[in-house]
Amino acid sequence: MIKAPSSVLLFEEAEKRGYHPSWKTPYGFFTFNTHGKTIYVYQTKNFGNNQLCAWLTSDKYATREVLAANRLPNIPYCYSKNKNTLNAFFDTHHPLVVKPVLGEMAKGVVLVERKESIPTFDLEKTIFEKYIDGDEYRVMLIRGEVVAMQRKQLRPTKDHPWNKKRMNLDEKEWDVKMVQLSKTIYLLVPQELLAVDFIQDGNGERWILELNSMPGLWSLANPHEGTPINLAPKVLDLIIESQRIPSLRES
Repeated sequence: MIKAPSSVLLFEEAEKRGYHPSWKTPYGFFTFNTHGKTIYVYQTKNFGNNQLCAWLTSDKYATREVLAANRLPNIPYCYSKNKNTLNAFFDTHHPLVVKPVLGEMAKGVVLVERKESIPTFDLEKTIFEKYIDGDEYRVMLIRGEVVAMQRKQLRPTKDHPWNKKRMNLDEKEWDVKMVQLSKTIYLLVPQELLAVDFIQDGNGERWILELNSMPGLWSLANPHEGTPINLAPKVLDLIIESQRIPSLRES
């Protein structure tokens, strides 16, 4: 089983610091000791993010509801078991992107171009969104400050229809509006590490694609274009700080 790439980056950072990390599973869980405390690491899932906020960003329907309530640039969406409601949404916004409400990455994400396909999905676990053609952008924030921005261009292949070309942007190339929107979202769902994904259509209009409380680090460190950005040092600091409880000797 292949180790999670983000875990590998964090493991390598722990090695550089002389923490002598040790893999505990073949798929990305490791530990190390510092200041008399054992630190547990699995990708970016175990630092000081509020559990409620982490849930909000992993639940795609909840995310859409929060964005709508705050009048942020939300992609038109529909979550319903009523076939008439879904058919009407399809007629207005087709084609649609179908996503698992509690999915991750691009697993289970498909494009629906025929209304007849709608009943084939488990409607209780599925959200339908208007398909928007354009380039994607990821804004990475640590404690509310933007630390990186990446542009993604869709480069589909037969086996990987959502394959993307990743380009890291220099700070002078950052989209100011996306930076402002990302900071606003951070105030609504504050998290130590947060990624806000946007899509920009052909008219230059920006739409919020999704939020991520557990964004991967590997793609920023290994872009197809642009300067590699390794956030592992900063993220490892967050992990250590969130888990380090002072011992009786230190207190």
